[in-house]
Amino acid sequence: MDILTKLAERHSEWVSMARAIGCGISSDDVVQDMYLRIHKYKSMELTEDGEVNSVYVWYVLNNLFKDSIRKANKLEVVSIGEGFEIEQIEDVEQKEESYTVIIDKIKEEVDSWTWYDRKLFNLYTTSNLSMRGLHEETNISLSSIFNTLKNCKERIKANVGEDYEDYLNKDYDKI
Repeated sequence: MDILTKLAERHSEWVSMARAIGCGISSDDVVQDMYLRIHKYKSMELTEDGEVNSVYVWYVLNNLFKDSIRKANKLEVVSIGEGFEIEQIEDVEQKEESYTVIIDKIKEEVDSWTWYDRKLFNLYTTSNLSMRGLHEETNISLSSIFNTLKNCKERIKANVGEDYEDYLNKDYDKI
């Protein structure tokens, strides 16, 4: 019998354990994540004489719950370049609305660009690759990547920079 089958036999016990840790209504989700984590890492410590090690399962559930709390408390940061970063702060509704408006304006600006500029900018902002990494992956010249991204950032700053300044100064009604 494989380890996931053994774990699934005690599913309701794991859900109860997750609730006891503090997961609340997301207990089922945390347990499903636990199955995925154990399957991914093929944990050797999971069985004790052919039985599931409950203490190990508790540690995995507890760590997943703590990770979910950390992720929920983490601020999303949109970085467009040095000196032009926006933090999404979910505490205040007006800040959140302003953040959404600025992001929508940036997306609208990017959508108005040529295909090449739009693709290169989106690739750069979503791939976590440096300009040199983009050059190596795409075989586009490094100078072309540099110049295109520089121009893209300048266009965003020119068209959204004033709203960004209002956001920094907490003048949300001007955005």
